Amino acid sequence: MTLEGNHKRQETNNLIAGETHVVATMKRTAIIFALIILTVVAPNPAAAQNRYIVRTTGGLSSVLNLCNLLQCQVQGSLDGPVGQNFLVTSSNNLLRRSAAFPPVFTTLPP
Repeated sequence: MTLEGNHKRQETNNLIAGETHVVATMKRTAIIFALIILTVVAPNPAAAQNRYIVRTTGGLSSVLNLCNLLQCQVQGSLDGPVGQNFLVTSSNNLLRRSAAFPPVFTTLPP
């Protein structure tokens, strides 16, 4: 092989190595960019939800009124058409906060 042939082969190898480096850098940049976007766009984790069984003789409307006051959510009835036991979730401690309503509501952790 001639010196010129070796020089061209070396240039080709350098070009291929350079392209590989460029491709690797682009992939790395794309991955970092995707991670940054996912970090910014990802929703914040929800606060831990405490679950409670609320027993009342006032029916669904009384539990909905209670939840409006205590900032909780009624998930559903636990006893079907009877409408006295309800599953309620809240990020707050309802056991402490519902103590103001003892004659009407009984709150039990499930």
